[in-house]
Amino acid sequence: NSVPKLSEYAYLVANMTEWQSLNLLNGNANLYFENNFVGSTYLDTKAFGDTLKLSLGKDESISVRRTKAKTFTEKNLIGSKVTETRNWEITITNGKKQDADIIIEDQIPVSTNEKVKVKLLEQGGSIYTTSTGILKWVIKIKPSETKKLQFSYTVEYPKGNQVILE
Repeated sequence: NSVPKLSEYAYLVANMTEWQSLNLLNGNANLYFENNFVGSTYLDTKAFGDTLKLSLGKDESISVRRTKAKTFTEKNLIGSKVTETRNWEITITNGKKQDADIIIEDQIPVSTNEKVKVKLLEQGGSIYTTSTGILKWVIKIKPSETKKLQFSYTVEYPKGNQVILE
């Protein structure tokens, strides 16, 4: 999983189904990945549903970078309104020797002010949730492969106002 707006790292998450048959007890647990100790956690079995999810820390072999494409950043003044366009690119590189399944999430602004209008222009193959502005990609990336994801949006607001666009 990766949220490049917040961190340039991908994080390993173990999803275990049918974990109830293991008779796990509440308490501290040590986590190992590929025979290496990656940390400790507290298991609270009452907090889990059908799937037990455990974070295994950063995956150093997956590189994720989010950059603003300056050539597509524009600002237009029309009458009493300002329209600004933002275009973002997310670059993912798999440094592993095997395929990697990764979930990438990002977000566009969400307006709660009727004078500020946000419009998604390009969702880049993502699943988009209008109410939260969340863009979600579920991708498989081959060893040594680099993939690029792009999305863009406009924000229209009254001239003289300050709006957070990113």
